[in-house]
Amino acid sequence: MRWNEVTGPRKAEEPKSLEGGVPSRAKEVIDKVEQLDEGRKYIDPNNHEQIAIDTPHHEGQQKHAHLPNGRAVNQDGSISHGGDPFVMNRDWADALRRQKFSIPKSRIIEGEGETVAVDLDLRLIEFLTKLQAYLCQPEE
Repeated sequence: MRWNEVTGPRKAEEPKSLEGGVPSRAKEVIDKVEQLDEGRKYIDPNNHEQIAIDTPHHEGQQKHAHLPNGRAVNQDGSISHGGDPFVMNRDWADALRRQKFSIPKSRIIEGEGETVAVDLDLRLIEFLTKLQAYLCQPEE
């Protein structure tokens, strides 16, 4: 076995690339990373920002939206992923209401309800960081 810091173990007899020059092991890794993003859709509230809407990842979790300011809101209008209450801007609130989110008229987002904890293995975070750096390298 050979080891590559970004793509992990690779058998010596494994072909180094597929058509188009993508290393076959890297292709497998990319496919697995893309699977992590299943269920996410993006909306453009004002033609220059994006809101990511995720389906629930765990039992008890709601459909939720990741806002351009780094905050997240549940479909019922409560805070998702923790944090202090905040006032959502009009464009985002209107866009989420069109997606059936219950954003209050005041646009004040508060009260998270039941907390859902997610533990990510540090090795996964390190791997994804290295993969991102590898995939974002300029072509030679």
